Amino acid sequence: MRIISPIKDKWLGFFLNIVIALRFFYPFHRNPLDFLFTDPGAHWRSAESLFLPSFLRGYMPSGYQFYLYFIRSITSDSRFGIAFCTGILCALLPWLWYRICKKFIPQERLALLCAICIGLMPSLFFNYAFFMDESLMLDVTAAAILLSLHYLDKRAGALFLWQTIMWTFAMLTKLPVIPVAILFWTYSLFKVRPPLQTLVSAILISALMITCAGFKNAISTHFFSPFGIPQMNAIYVNSTASTLHIKYDNNQNYNYESPSILSNPLEPFGHWQSARQGDETITIHSDQGRKDWDRELSALPFHFASYINQVRDNIIYFFFAPSWTETTIKGFEGSLIRFSRWIWFPLMLFIITGLVAQPWNYDTRTGHFLFITLFMVVAMLLQNSAIMEGRYRKLLEPMLITSGFIIYTSRNRRRLSQPTAYDV
Repeated sequence: MRIISPIKDKWLGFFLNIVIALRFFYPFHRNPLDFLFTDPGAHWRSAESLFLPSFLRGYMPSGYQFYLYFIRSITSDSRFGIAFCTGILCALLPWLWYRICKKFIPQERLALLCAICIGLMPSLFFNYAFFMDESLMLDVTAAAILLSLHYLDKRAGALFLWQTIMWTFAMLTKLPVIPVAILFWTYSLFKVRPPLQTLVSAILISALMITCAGFKNAISTHFFSPFGIPQMNAIYVNSTASTLHIKYDNNQNYNYESPSILSNPLEPFGHWQSARQGDETITIHSDQGRKDWDRELSALPFHFASYINQVRDNIIYFFFAPSWTETTIKGFEGSLIRFSRWIWFPLMLFIITGLVAQPWNYDTRTGHFLFITLFMVVAMLLQNSAIMEGRYRKLLEPMLITSGFIIYTSRNRRRLSQPTAYDV
């Protein structure tokens, strides 16, 4: 059975199928079980049991823990089972984005090329060799976007429910997805009003999912925290330190250092590293709930000069930092990871130039997609809630590639603001 049918350009369709096949078999070549260090190892250990109290299970969002616990349960931790399940996740990404691209790009050939570029992008490919929540986030976010677009086309209440479920799960997988989810969900809500019963059901299901995740994390954190403990990253950022030491419940010690701190994102053209230095130590008693977290955060006042440095770091790391953990891969794959990072800044300039050259209307489906992409780029550059890393860019990488192709195809139209058959 063909994965893509029908297609106008059989050779590009065949090549996309080859890319999908290569992605499926990649985890058999680099099994995630072989890379259980630092974050991947923490994710793996946190999925041993969902409801035993643990700092690692409490400070991260629950979505990836639920997924990995399910995978470990059905595969019994077998190498083949893990590789098979991860291979499906890896192969799905370009297929999902092919379906999304067809909603925005009228030309079949360009939609296929866009999906192929997403499928071959090293930072969206080699990350599936590791147990990292970004891998699940990419697939779930793509599925949620596709469901939102299907709902705009079909106007079926069931699709509205499913997009709500998928967006909620995406938010519970990675915190930065929240604004993307809100913008897509509200756009579909106001463009195609669902029946009141469907809307209420969707809100209740989403609230139930968030509540379950919150109480699950509360077993470890002793406060309602469905999206983990964002205060930890905020403390790290505001401290201006390079390393955060956490004394947890008097008998546990955790050291947290962003991979960005020691990296040189501008190599080989220059040497630059973050000015962050020194250590910051905090003491947390979990039986106090969020009280100690809030106390430690409030003890670090906001300084405008530090924020300007943070924004500078955000810009450099967002556009030029390679994606960790893939940078730990040596050889040809590692070289591809480091080389491919140079695409993002020129691509962003191309998108901005295209939007300036042609007026556009974000009330159309295509315009709204471009607006969300640009909004999220600006938000990540200006954020002050986490140390920017190359892997945080992953959420936007498929959206940036798709936006580039949209801008390219729009050059043959007089105005982006003119709705097409692909707009609502």
